[in-house]
Amino acid sequence: MAGEIVTVTIDDASGNFEILVKNTREDLLHDLQYFLGEARNYDPNVPESMFHHARFLRAALLILFAYAEAVVNGWLHTLLEQRNVGFLFGRIQRDCLDKKIEVLNELSVATVKRPKVKNAKEVRNLFVHFTPTREDEAFSRLSLSVIESSANELFRWMTEMESTLNLKRHANSDELMRAFAESGTTTKEVSTDLAK
Repeated sequence: MAGEIVTVTIDDASGNFEILVKNTREDLLHDLQYFLGEARNYDPNVPESMFHHARFLRAALLILFAYAEAVVNGWLHTLLEQRNVGFLFGRIQRDCLDKKIEVLNELSVATVKRPKVKNAKEVRNLFVHFTPTREDEAFSRLSLSVIESSANELFRWMTEMESTLNLKRHANSDELMRAFAESGTTTKEVSTDLAK
């Protein structure tokens, strides 16, 4: 899958090797999981922890849309390249997420129900396009439920699109490492995955 970088370094003396997988889309997913987990650790109703809660929610919100954009851009790039019109990607890569989702549906003749993320986008815009007079609104609308419901909607849509497009969101770094590691012994694994 395009977008992942695998670097293999072989030690001349021992023959041991090191595998490094750089996978931005998967890392963004792990970032989202991390920031949501951290937000859950802080009570938004306790003055001593409410600002930590909000900090991790803001990070999760921004990363959610960065992840969605990265996945959508990956799919668009692949589909346009497959149709020998890859040059069109340069024209649409900076369009809004909604427009790119619309293009994906047209390219794939998909009938996948679009993700409902309006509330999360509005809250994101309150921070990304900050206006001093709307500070209280930004803080009051930022909530775990808004982010989690939008994440669930995006993941539902992505799962359906994966099947429709016959394309993965991104490669699985563990699978990539295992494919290379079959010729030797794995001595160390490092990942952005919280499970490791």
